[in-house]
Amino acid sequence: MGKLFTREELGHAASAETSLNLFLHGDAVDASAAVDEKPLELPTDGLAYFPELTSDRTRSGVFGVSTTASRERGARAFEVAVNALVALIERVKGVDAGAYCGEREP
Repeated sequence: MGKLFTREELGHAASAETSLNLFLHGDAVDASAAVDEKPLELPTDGLAYFPELTSDRTRSGVFGVSTTASRERGARAFEVAVNALVALIERVKGVDAGAYCGEREP
């Protein structure tokens, strides 16, 4: 998806998710409500990030850029995702599970 969307478009409720929803459930998405919002950084002690509520990081719930979303971009993202899943399934189908699990020699 990184080639279809910028880093800022990949956050929660940002362009990638909104575009997919416009493609899959367009009647349930109000694209006019799209906003761009940079979320506040996660608090950390240097070892781990502390849990937080979405409302602690953003007013709108959007983590990044959502105003660039479109049904067409969602269709392309869906196509890319489906093709990647099909390729993965084909690879898995080609694995000799018995040899992989040590039940027989490869």
